[in-house]
Amino acid sequence: MNTSPAFSNSRSPGRWRSAFTLLEIFVTIALIGVITAVAVSQMGSGLPQAVVDTRLSSDVAHLNQMVSVYLADGGSLDGITSEQGVIDKLKRARSSAESKTNVGVTTGRLVDVRLRATLSANASTTRAVWNPTTKRFDIGTTGGVNSFTLDDSLADANFPLDTRTASRIKYNSSNGWVWGTSGADPNIAYNPPNTANQTNQGNNFDPTIDLPSGTTTGTGTGTGTGTGTGTGTGTGTGTGTGTGPGSTPTTLPTPIISPSGGTFSAATFPASVTISNNGAPGGAASKIIYRKNGSAWMDYSGPISLLSGDRIEAMNLSLSATAFSDSAVTGQEYYSLVNGFTGSAAGTWTDVTGGPTLDYEITPGSPTTSVSHGNTQLDLGNGEFLDAGVANVLSYTKNDFTNIQPNVSFKLGNLDLLNGTTFYDSEASSVKLRINLNLTNPPMNTTMDIVFNLINTENSPDRLASADIVEIATPQPTSFTIDNVTYTLQLNWVTLDPGAGVVQGNQFLVFEGAAAQAELRATLYSNH
Repeated sequence: MNTSPAFSNSRSPGRWRSAFTLLEIFVTIALIGVITAVAVSQMGSGLPQAVVDTRLSSDVAHLNQMVSVYLADGGSLDGITSEQGVIDKLKRARSSAESKTNVGVTTGRLVDVRLRATLSANASTTRAVWNPTTKRFDIGTTGGVNSFTLDDSLADANFPLDTRTASRIKYNSSNGWVWGTSGADPNIAYNPPNTANQTNQGNNFDPTIDLPSGTTTGTGTGTGTGTGTGTGTGTGTGTGTGTGPGSTPTTLPTPIISPSGGTFSAATFPASVTISNNGAPGGAASKIIYRKNGSAWMDYSGPISLLSGDRIEAMNLSLSATAFSDSAVTGQEYYSLVNGFTGSAAGTWTDVTGGPTLDYEITPGSPTTSVSHGNTQLDLGNGEFLDAGVANVLSYTKNDFTNIQPNVSFKLGNLDLLNGTTFYDSEASSVKLRINLNLTNPPMNTTMDIVFNLINTENSPDRLASADIVEIATPQPTSFTIDNVTYTLQLNWVTLDPGAGVVQGNQFLVFEGAAAQAELRATLYSNH
């Protein structure tokens, strides 16, 4: 009987008007990062796919930072569904008139006018895809683009000016008051003091005076005389109080954490983050506070160091409840993938099962271990036996691997099957392969068990229908955590002998009478 063993596997007006804010300098640095990443992409056509995927992820992280800055400054990406459409929006700048009074993050272009999103004819399955709902670029496998490049033919392109939402307060460019007057523009929030009937005209503004409250109280006195028919005089006095409506506090803008959170390669993981107040008034009006990983809130004073798995939250805290209310809380999480996995995956056969006449033998070894099963002798009677068959043999040979990137398939080992001829229902029906995953970088040792069902079929003229089957019955995914990122090992296989067998899902079909070899492959998927 033939059995089958086989298988596979900030800024002020006037003379300082032309200076850059600290945040604009950060934006410029981020822009340089985008240009550099794109320049690398133009030189990297011969790079390994893992490097190309990492580069695309880095480009997407930089572009998402620019999108966040653009939206925080009043820009709109509503209705845009294409990747190039988003990039072209980021190439626009505010008008000169708006730039003079804008209190937002930036006024100019956020990306190089030469930047182009492309999809080459031999594009890989890794794509940068614009998500109109979340207003972010995501990494996907369908649609989108597979690279960002600099096209010199666009160097002289003239993009129209952008129309962005005005900030709630504006810089004044017409007199000595920083914020101007609300009578001139309803978007300007501050009124200078009324100088009428005041004797000290040289010092109209006193910063030591508390901000006005929403309720006012007043008192007054009066005298009067009157005459009528006859003679008489009269006097009278009176006092009174009154209340007037107070103004509604303005909600402070949500601060911006830069760079935006996400999953980074080890080479691009940010060492620290910075927080911008996003145009909120400082001084005695508000301040930035933050917390890391749910700890107590602290005053922000400068860059915050990062480790993989850190969550940073921030808000603008009002210091004047009558004028401003606290902003919403914003949060970002940061994860770093390992540089690469190096190690080997040795195997051991165990737990062979079958019928009452099961006959098997396990041969341990390294790099190859084998299990043979099935009785090869015919009983001729009278104590005579004829060795007329060939045992079924299933062998596993480990593979050493180096610098395997997360989420990329790699060879774990080879499986060889000899489909022999055995008798008396003595073949195995299942067997377990215990894989010892020994990582030297990063250091990690773990095991996973793979149960294979060995299925025999009746022979028929249909070659595929009569093929014996090796089936991965209960793959047990193994997981481990490094730098707060969990990696799960999952299996698949490919045939190395198309003429001897085919792979269909979790089954490897070996044609009758054939010896076949399959490659057992694995992928270490990250949860971020």
